[in-house]
Amino acid sequence: MQTPLGGPEERVASAARERDANLAPEARRRGGVVHTPAAICRYVLRRADWGLRAAGVVEGLGDPALTVVDPAVGTGAFLGSALVLGARGRLLGIDSDPAAIEAGRAALGDRVEWVVGDALADVPAIGGPVLVVGNPPWVGGWAKGAVERSASDALLEDYRLGADGEPLNERKIGVLSDAYVRFVRWATAVVQGAGQGAFALVTNGSYLDGPVHRGMRAHLWQGFAHLEVTDLGGSALVARDGARDENVFGVRPSVAVTVAATGPERSAAVSYRRLRGTRDEKLRALEENADGAAERVPVRLSPVPPGVFFVPTGRGFPADWVSLPALFPFHREGVQTNRDAVVVDADRERLLGRMQAFALGLRRPDLADAERERSHYDPEVAREAVRAAVTADPEGTTWVRPLAYRPGEPAFFVDLPALCHRPRRALAAAMAHGGWALLSVRKDRGERPWRHVGVSDARADNCFFSSRSSCRTRVFPRFDPAGQPNGAGDAVAVARTMAAALAVLSSSTYQATFDDALKRDYPRLPDLDAEALDVLAPLGESLAEALLASGDEPYAIGHRTALGPARIADLRARCDAWVGAHLDLVP
Repeated sequence: MQTPLGGPEERVASAARERDANLAPEARRRGGVVHTPAAICRYVLRRADWGLRAAGVVEGLGDPALTVVDPAVGTGAFLGSALVLGARGRLLGIDSDPAAIEAGRAALGDRVEWVVGDALADVPAIGGPVLVVGNPPWVGGWAKGAVERSASDALLEDYRLGADGEPLNERKIGVLSDAYVRFVRWATAVVQGAGQGAFALVTNGSYLDGPVHRGMRAHLWQGFAHLEVTDLGGSALVARDGARDENVFGVRPSVAVTVAATGPERSAAVSYRRLRGTRDEKLRALEENADGAAERVPVRLSPVPPGVFFVPTGRGFPADWVSLPALFPFHREGVQTNRDAVVVDADRERLLGRMQAFALGLRRPDLADAERERSHYDPEVAREAVRAAVTADPEGTTWVRPLAYRPGEPAFFVDLPALCHRPRRALAAAMAHGGWALLSVRKDRGERPWRHVGVSDARADNCFFSSRSSCRTRVFPRFDPAGQPNGAGDAVAVARTMAAALAVLSSSTYQATFDDALKRDYPRLPDLDAEALDVLAPLGESLAEALLASGDEPYAIGHRTALGPARIADLRARCDAWVGAHLDLVP
């Protein structure tokens, strides 16, 4: 049964509906506006009450000395529920949207201190116990001006360090600038600055196990005495095993509730709850089981560096096994076109004709995506680039290039950055030196079995294994762009190691044993001696040849089913037999 809304909650809900009616969809999307149902607000605040009491705030949410801060308050959903649940202390709502503040003020009056501004511009000094609560904007970036950006970026430096205090050494750390990451770090600074309290935030759940977020997790794990996570799931970015799992907000990433509290004695454990099902089922569970959500007794996790995962994990790799990037240092994500229907085609002549039509400015249905202006894409700039390419090289020899589009589906693509978002020119230079490339992924948040290993003799598409953005294809060529062997030893040694790696990664026993670890970071391999390489390298080469050949026999690879020669199954079985006999793995 749905709990009736209290007076403040009803007024806030009404204000939110009125604001939505006056807010253009584009403005809502750009601002990351997501309204939080009262069921979620109450659940978050009750879990915050637990966190406050664990922090030594005796009366919890009802403590008169407590300051409750919502740094992205909107119309005041969390503060309205805080009043219903008995908050007696100071209530502070901050938002950069004056209209939202006015709507909130009309709903809750002067019981709340309302501030128009960007909370991330500075960290306020708040005396006494404090609770930071809320649902930060669901957008990729947030800090708008130089002052806000410098203040926020300075805080984020802690998230760029691992549990050992060393830099993460990641090439792509853009996800650490997402709005919710900045608000979590801000909330941490506010609570730790006050000396006593907690934060309870609803955010993107990607940080719970994202490899690049390990510094963020380590900072939270080391900086708070108590940590609790409620994983609400609902990601549209992962491949499911068939079970229904809706998002409570209708956004694409998963959703998580994180409570972090101070305290005299630090617990090394993280309390974890998981909730799956339809949106209505989740909201009902949150209302009915505020003390336990999906599981009355939460799972107690013991995060371990360097990953420090905030989700249950299975068997990890042995400590002395080596990751693919350590074996093959040069690697890149596959080609990202952002407009496959225009840029990619299995028929080279058809693709060339389409580009000629685009250069001439012809309006055709198959060019619709090319005519649509988007962030980082200007149709006229793209047209001029294509026109120049057609004029200089009418046959497309230099700019219509082979692409390993999907397993068993070779194609061609337009290698022009003005039209193709990321053609991966450095990868092209590396692969021009010869040999097939090993393909795999860094992570896979999906629930299907891990089967992400393959080969290509051309640049691969970043969706080669899966269309999910949480499972992008990585390409490991035999040479670097300068033509040097991509690994230890000479070109022959690298080729043998890569073929052996393909053989081991293709073993079903290996995949089943390390399924969880493979979904969280790059595959790892044992040290293979000369005797092992003598067996595995020829086996891997034979498997690579089969994977590159055409055929009619279906086989599973990544999240897809491809067609290839019947011998693929036999070669995979031989790989598995070696792994089973020599690596002593039990799934």
